[in-house]
Amino acid sequence: MKRNKNIRSAIMAGFFIGAVASGAAAQGWQCQVDASTGNGWIAPSVNITLDSSRSASVHDGITDYYEGGAVQARARQTRNGHRISWAVNAEDDLGNRIRMRYTANIDADNAIHLRADPVDFRGNLSGRGTCWQN
Repeated sequence: MKRNKNIRSAIMAGFFIGAVASGAAAQGWQCQVDASTGNGWIAPSVNITLDSSRSASVHDGITDYYEGGAVQARARQTRNGHRISWAVNAEDDLGNRIRMRYTANIDADNAIHLRADPVDFRGNLSGRGTCWQN
């Protein structure tokens, strides 16, 4: 599932152009992720907005490229922070449709562990990084 450089460039450009500020009532994080092991499916910059204790939105280069902007996500509080889950309907370089399930764990110290699991394929991809609150 290697992504070509043009798609990566479009993803990064789309994220930075399309990034939006979160609302005053919502809790949000801007995260920088080491995406080197993500094989192009982990964005290096992710914006997560917690809308309620069970609802969130996620905006990054992947959601911007494949979904046209932010996507709705499920949220739950954990003992040490928050777990946010969402899905993206994508396509690989060969034109195969892929559904990617993402899970981000944001710890109380603002560390993030981001995992991408392709549905119908074995294995997963991951990245780690740091977040700061918006």
